[in-house]
Amino acid sequence: MTAPANTADTPSSSLADRPPLLYGNVCAAVQACYQSTRWHRQHLVRALWRSCQTIVAIVLLIAVAMLVYFRAAIPEQYDYSALRFNWTVAPQASLMPMDPTFGAYNVRLDGHTHTTMSDGKLSPEQLVERAVAHGYNALVVSDHNTVDGALQARAYAASRYGNRIVVIPGQEYRQATALEACCRVHMNFLNLEQTIDVGPPNPTDEDLKRVIGRVHQLGGLVVANHLPWSNRTAPFFQEATLPNHPTREQLVEFGVDGFEVVNQDLLDLPTIQYLRQRRETTPGARPIFAITGSDLHQPDSAYAWTILNVSALTADAIVDELRAARTTFLFDPAGTRPGAYPTYSRSWQLLAPLDGLASYIMNMIDRPQGMYSFQGTFCQQSKSRVHIWMAFTLLASLFLVWLVCEASHAALSFVWIRYRKSWRHWGLDRHTNASVPV
Repeated sequence: MTAPANTADTPSSSLADRPPLLYGNVCAAVQACYQSTRWHRQHLVRALWRSCQTIVAIVLLIAVAMLVYFRAAIPEQYDYSALRFNWTVAPQASLMPMDPTFGAYNVRLDGHTHTTMSDGKLSPEQLVERAVAHGYNALVVSDHNTVDGALQARAYAASRYGNRIVVIPGQEYRQATALEACCRVHMNFLNLEQTIDVGPPNPTDEDLKRVIGRVHQLGGLVVANHLPWSNRTAPFFQEATLPNHPTREQLVEFGVDGFEVVNQDLLDLPTIQYLRQRRETTPGARPIFAITGSDLHQPDSAYAWTILNVSALTADAIVDELRAARTTFLFDPAGTRPGAYPTYSRSWQLLAPLDGLASYIMNMIDRPQGMYSFQGTFCQQSKSRVHIWMAFTLLASLFLVWLVCEASHAALSFVWIRYRKSWRHWGLDRHTNASVPV
């Protein structure tokens, strides 16, 4: 008879036959692994969802910034409306005339300024106040392609100051619209009562002569403006700011009456030398005067004053002296003090973050266009430049911020899950101990 097998010595293949401790450990490990995997899966899904939300928010923010930048128009950064000029400068007290033999003078003229009627920052009234503060008693208001600001400034000066300051209406003339010829020359027309219309799309020498003749018919004078600025190399290009600019000799032949020899704080020494040589070598030639202009677009110090001597402080008397070329000027390269400075406008401050973001995006692909023609075009052919590193820096910065936020979120979640039961039990123990009577 065969003895029964000793089942106690035979290994069992069933977990149920295993010791209870081993079975419990395996189940706990499986459950813990499942819970851990589930937690990581949930955390990953939530992280991806947050990332999608972040990307959508960034795209919407950029879209809003670009919409405001192009459609709504970012307001002016500075507010000039509250500027006041409550001081008086006397340049004649410390400066000598450029021509020491000039003699007595009683006119201190600013021959080139702009108002809010074109691209200036000061109103016509503020411009008059600024001129008085900086020691001028005569002022040419020469907005781009309009005399409206000049007429308004003249009316204000007459009502506010009487004969203490004379305003001469003028216009800075810009030619045509064609890219190849829209920027040949900038000229100031002085002593005008009406706006001179813009010229043909491609102004020739004859076109320039014709418009100069028209100004003379109206009793005005023509000044060739800021030759050094016009002929300097345009930024990011290999040509002059105003391509195909006429020479001094050509401008005299066309009929200009004067040259601007100081623009802002820039002294045009070659033009001064040209005028001097012309007087010495051709004494019987038509007089060509020298004039200075602040070319004021926004508040700045005063650097030059055209000086004349007139029998009466009137526009006609000043124009007669200019036509006779009996002028010289005072020049201070350091400029006057004090100054008036604007503050940030409230509307710009509200939109400044969007402005900064849109400007950063726009600067990734910029298009240098050269000098604006004030006729809707530019003097140079535009060209695009892509700045790859700016885009890379933006994307890298956004990724770094996202990474830090996700790491911080994961760390806080881990701490909360790891210790929340301990904190809960600690709170219950404190409550229980506090309720037990001593």
